[in-house]
Amino acid sequence: MSPLRLHPAAARASARAPSVHRARRVDRVRRALALLPSLSLAWALALPAGPARAEAEVPLAFDLTRAHAFTGIGAQTWLNPAHPGEAAALLRDMHAQVLRLSVLPKMDAAALGPGPLSLAQARERLEAATTAEQRGRVAALRQLAEQQHLRLHLVFWAMPEHWAEARDRKAGKKKVAHLANMDRVPDYVNLITAELMMLRQAGLTVEAVELTNEPQGAWDTKYEPDQYAELVLQARRRFDEQGLQAVRIDGPGTGLRNFAEFERGLRAKGALGALGFMTAHVYQSPEQLARDETPGVAGFLGQGRIAPIMITEFGVKKHNDEDAELAAADTDVDSPSYGLQTAAESLQLLGKGAQSVIYWQLEDLNFTKKKHGMLDAAGRRRPVAQAVQALFGGVAGQGRLVGAEGGPALLPATAVLADGRVWLLMANATGQAQSVNARVQGAGALRALGAHRAWAGGLSPEAALQGLSWRDGVLRATLAPGAVVSVELLP
Repeated sequence: MSPLRLHPAAARASARAPSVHRARRVDRVRRALALLPSLSLAWALALPAGPARAEAEVPLAFDLTRAHAFTGIGAQTWLNPAHPGEAAALLRDMHAQVLRLSVLPKMDAAALGPGPLSLAQARERLEAATTAEQRGRVAALRQLAEQQHLRLHLVFWAMPEHWAEARDRKAGKKKVAHLANMDRVPDYVNLITAELMMLRQAGLTVEAVELTNEPQGAWDTKYEPDQYAELVLQARRRFDEQGLQAVRIDGPGTGLRNFAEFERGLRAKGALGALGFMTAHVYQSPEQLARDETPGVAGFLGQGRIAPIMITEFGVKKHNDEDAELAAADTDVDSPSYGLQTAAESLQLLGKGAQSVIYWQLEDLNFTKKKHGMLDAAGRRRPVAQAVQALFGGVAGQGRLVGAEGGPALLPATAVLADGRVWLLMANATGQAQSVNARVQGAGALRALGAHRAWAGGLSPEAALQGLSWRDGVLRATLAPGAVVSVELLP
C-alpha cells in the first residue's frame, strides 16, 4: 500500500457534515449495536462509505517514558511455502521482523530407533534423514532471513509419538491423545539440540525455540506444569553445554487461559529464569481482550517483569476448538471484519505489554479446511494482509512502544518510537466514526506529519482517515468505522 498524504486543509474540506437522513440512520445503527455488541465489528464495515464525523473528540495520551520494547510483527510460516515469491513480498510489505516455523525433518520410529538416543546418535540420524531438498529449503530460509533481517523462532511441535504415552481418546482434531513420557525427555532434548547444532552449522541463526507446542493439550504432547518445567531445565542445560547459550527458550507457549498454572509450575521448579521469552497463544476477540477479567489477560500480560512477552501465535479463529458450533461462528477469514479484528487484537496485545506478536499464519495450510492465511490458496492477499500492512508496513523497525491512555477499549492505539520518529497506530472497532486528539510525550520535539496509511475494507484511504492535522503538539483525525491507520510524526 502506498503511503497516503493528505494536506490538512484539503482533509478538513473533504469532511463535510453528513445529511440528516444518514445521521438518523447511524443513530439507529448505534442503538442496535448497543444491544448486539457481538455484531459490532461486522456491522461497522456495513455502514455507508460517505464522510465520517464523530459527535465528540476522543482524547488519547501516549507517554513514551513508560514504553516497553517493541521488536516487531511476524507470522507463522513453513519451510516449504506454497507461494514463496508472494510470501516474501508480503513479509517485506508488512515489515515483518520475526518468523516462527518448524525445521525438523520428519522421522519415523525406524529412523529414530527404539532405545535411548544420545546426542551423537541424534546428530547422525538427523543427518541421514535430511534430504537434499530439505537442505535446499533451509538454505532458502537463511537467504530470506538475511535479506529481510528476520529473526527466527522455531517450534518443535511434539515428542515423537512412539516415545509418548498414547491414550485412546480424542485430543483436538486427533483421535488419539499423547502424553509426555518423562523417561524420554532426555532423548527429546538431544533431538532438539542436535537440530539446533545442524542449523548453526548451516549458517542459520535461531533467536529462540518453543520446546513443544501448547503443552496443555494432547493434540501434540501434553505435559503437566511440573513436567514442562523439567523439560525447560533439561533443555537449557543441554543447550549451554553445546555452546548454544544464545538460543533462548520461548515458553510456556500455552493458550492464554492456561498460562497461570504453567507459570506456577515453572516457578515451583525454579525454571522461570531459564526462559528467554514468556509466550502464549492468543485466539480471543478484541472484545474479550479488552476485558481484564477474560481468563489469562491480566495474569499473562502483566508478566513482563519475568521475561519479555512474545505472542508466538495470535489470530481470531480458534484452530484447536473442539466445539463445532463455536468454530462455525468464527469470523470469515476473507472478510474485512476479520482484518479489522486482527489489527485491533495486535494493538491490544502490544499495548498491554507484549513486545512482539506472530500471526497464525502467513498462508493457508493444504492439510486443513480451516483457513487462516494472510495469503489464500492462490497466493492472493486477503483483507487481513492489507490491514496488517497498513498498520505496521511503515514503521521503521524495532524500538519502544506504549499503549494509549484514554479512549474506548475497541479503539486500541499505540505509539512506537523508532529511529527518532513516532508512529501512532490505531484501529477503530467501535462500530462508529471516532474523532481523536492525540498527545505524545517522552519522544522529544515532534514538529511535522510524515507519511500515513489507512485501510477500512471497501473504503478508500481518503474515506477511512479524514481531517488529519498536527498543530501545537496535538494530532487530530477522524477514523471511519473499521479503519486501521498508521500516522508518522517527525522530529
